Amino acid sequence: MGWLDIIPLLQKVVPLLARSVPMLEVFVNSRGNTREEMRASFDQFTTQVRGDITSHNAELSDALAANTERLGHLSSDVARLRTITEEQSARIAASEQKIASMAGSLRALLILTGVLLLICIVLLVLVVTHHA
Repeated sequence: MGWLDIIPLLQKVVPLLARSVPMLEVFVNSRGNTREEMRASFDQFTTQVRGDITSHNAELSDALAANTERLGHLSSDVARLRTITEEQSARIAASEQKIASMAGSLRALLILTGVLLLICIVLLVLVVTHHA
């Protein structure tokens, strides 16, 4: 649960605390009252607090379940991305090997072409000097 999710929950808890302060004041002021009146006001306070806590607990459970589901999706996405990254790195390595072998073949062809061109030039010079 992120911090932004906690802020709305705190906003829901603040009214609970705001309602509990007057009830506590009544409880403290009623200390001069009879035990039955004190017990009744305290029971009313505890039932209201329990109800509010139960309702907020359900909301927290729902938020936690939603975040757990999101985390499950994120972990599967991360695993899929890791697999894709490994596949792409293998493809890149294979491409690099192909490029290296093609570069070697190209060098060999360039050297062979240069040698053949040199031989042609020498033969051309020989033919021109022989006829002259």
